[in-house]
Amino acid sequence: ALKIISGLARGIMLDTPPDRSMRPTSGRAREALFSSLGSVEGKSFADIFAGSGAIGLEAASRGAAEVTLLEAAPLHIKLIEKNIAKLKKEKV
Repeated sequence: ALKIISGLARGIMLDTPPDRSMRPTSGRAREALFSSLGSVEGKSFADIFAGSGAIGLEAASRGAAEVTLLEAAPLHIKLIEKNIAKLKKEKV
């Protein structure tokens, strides 16, 4: 299970592909990343090779003003779109 760990979208479950075609960044790794970055509130954030979009969506949840998600795999892009829709539903 992959979920947003902090911010406005905390606890929202994100979709990942059932076929293990990618390895999503763990909650522990994301927490370590954002702890080392400090506040992203009001800043621009880029998630390159976005996969499920978990890192970029975590940044959005934590108040990033603009998030860019880059991904080449069509299956993953559809997954990212679904995950973005989940956060929009929560008005993040």
